[in-house]
Amino acid sequence: LAGWAQAQASADDPPARAGRVAGLDGQAWWLEPESGQWQPLLLNQTLGPGERLRSAPQARLSLRIGSTSLWLDEDSELLLRRLDDEAVELQLLRGSLALRPRQRELLDEFRVFTRGGDVTAEGEGLYGVEQLARAGGSRVQSWEGRLRFEWREREAGDPVWLSSGEQAELWWSGGPRAERQALQRDGFGDWVLAQSRAETPREAWNHVSPEMTGAEVLDAYGQWEQHPEHGVLWVPSAVAPDWEPYRQGRWLWSARWGWTWVDAAPW
Repeated sequence: LAGWAQAQASADDPPARAGRVAGLDGQAWWLEPESGQWQPLLLNQTLGPGERLRSAPQARLSLRIGSTSLWLDEDSELLLRRLDDEAVELQLLRGSLALRPRQRELLDEFRVFTRGGDVTAEGEGLYGVEQLARAGGSRVQSWEGRLRFEWREREAGDPVWLSSGEQAELWWSGGPRAERQALQRDGFGDWVLAQSRAETPREAWNHVSPEMTGAEVLDAYGQWEQHPEHGVLWVPSAVAPDWEPYRQGRWLWSARWGWTWVDAAPW
């Protein structure tokens, strides 16, 4: 009985892996599970499994899950189908998504689903996935790295692999069809490339795990110091004289973590 109770408690523990809204360029929303209403998405908001995100026309969204960067294009919709210690499954319902995985040992844990199949990175790199309107088709792109697309009906078609500088349109019309193309440039792709270039190696990753979501912003707003009693500490570089935690921001209810603070400070 004691062993069963311990296993049950572990199963009920909230996941240690979480997502974060790292940037907002325009208006975006998240679907609140309890009310079934779309609510404005907030910078620094914590994201968990089962949550659904939507970007407005002419708006774009940056996300982080551990060391992995994700970008959602305008007029797009994304479901965080699974987000826990063992796997990240993202369902692209509409529009375009880009991602940069950075930890080779975690590649098998990340997967993007479209109506036609699923996409897995086979190496660190920069990749794009688009849900096409016609015939439930998908477009996959590799700006850098090797990518694999597997059909939803896996017994009906072999996987499709892409290397750096390639893209393919994939759809089902009496069977699997893949049309390879040279990588095409567009506004979203140019924005993603600029966003990716702006990301630099982080000193924070010398002190905490790269999979600690949010740690990547600390270096821009403070410095790491050695304390004789407590070891390495991060100290913000500029705060108001009357600064106190839990003053500038708001509380949001999370089905996974309960009441969660979303701070207005960028860090």
